[in-house]
Amino acid sequence: MSQQRPITSSPGNAAIILFSLGILIFWAAMYVYTPVFPVYAGVLGADLTTVGLAVGAYGLTQMLLRIPLGMWSDSLGKRRVFVVAGMLICALAAVGFAFSRTPAGLIVFRGVMGIAASTWVCSTVLFTSYFAGRHPSVPLSIMTFASSLGQLLGVASGGVIAQQLGWIAPFWASFILSLIGAVILAQSPEDSTAKAMPVSRDGILRTARSRSLILACILGAIMQYVTWSTVNGFTPVLAADRLGASRAQLGYLTTTGLIAYSAVALFTPRLVRIIGEAPALVLSFSLMAVGVLPTPLVTVLPALAALQVIGGVGRGFVYTLLLSLSIKETAAQDRASAMGAFQAVYALGMFIGPSLSGSIADALGLDAVFVLCGVLCLACLPIVWIAIQRTQVQPR
Repeated sequence: MSQQRPITSSPGNAAIILFSLGILIFWAAMYVYTPVFPVYAGVLGADLTTVGLAVGAYGLTQMLLRIPLGMWSDSLGKRRVFVVAGMLICALAAVGFAFSRTPAGLIVFRGVMGIAASTWVCSTVLFTSYFAGRHPSVPLSIMTFASSLGQLLGVASGGVIAQQLGWIAPFWASFILSLIGAVILAQSPEDSTAKAMPVSRDGILRTARSRSLILACILGAIMQYVTWSTVNGFTPVLAADRLGASRAQLGYLTTTGLIAYSAVALFTPRLVRIIGEAPALVLSFSLMAVGVLPTPLVTVLPALAALQVIGGVGRGFVYTLLLSLSIKETAAQDRASAMGAFQAVYALGMFIGPSLSGSIADALGLDAVFVLCGVLCLACLPIVWIAIQRTQVQPR
């Protein structure tokens, strides 16, 4: 039986810090253009339905690729090569954005960016391997913090870059960050616990039967539907069209929610220890609902920013909790497959959310998007309790 090892054991604190920095840069590259992306799509002539498709294409490719990537990584017993490849694909997508002059081009390269994001499956499993003997919520909370801090820095600077240098500049910033991130992540140690194992029917069934994974998938899809319909989809559109937000203000608006998201991520393991997984999930989805439902009533940017903070706290807790839940019952050799399944299913929400919400906005108006998302958050509350009773997923 393996013994618990302190964080200072191999691969060591240096590797943890190096990888965390690489992940921060990875997500900064992925998000530096997002505050202005929906609005820029409109500048190129896209209606709200097309804007939704452009935003949602990112989730479509992730939905299709994350399970195969996880299984491929497990079968090879390798993680790092996929992580570095993701960073290089991010650079390719950024260049594609910069040269796109039609909404169709944005849709295509948003899908390519989703391919890059699919490698997050391998990143999460690789980083978790650096913390042998620890509950997954510990390394995953650190990863959530590093990724959310990268997103924060990306969106905070992206709006300003667009304001000062034009619409295209954030895409070139993404390209430069991607190359820097690839160099850093290439120096990270490989997962020493991973062994090359052929994909088997028994392994797939073993992973698919995990009750905690199934619960994480359902809740993750709803969480991402809400997030990509609002924060990363139509909240910037509402802020620009209804409240007159500038490009820089769009970046600041998204940043407020990410600050809250980042701040709470590291406290998720402590929250679980104090109140348990089920109450923590109920609290988190309740905060998400509060951050979304009143949006149609907002008349000034500061009020919208306050809602972003409340929703950001909820998302910060939810994401870390679900990452941990997805691999809680999974053997080490199957974790990339389990993580791939979880992230593929929640990517379904990333695709359907903005795509469907764009059609809803065109047909019923923007307000309907936020009301529906708030109702979905509230619907998660009974799902958590019923699922825990039936699957016996117990608080830790």
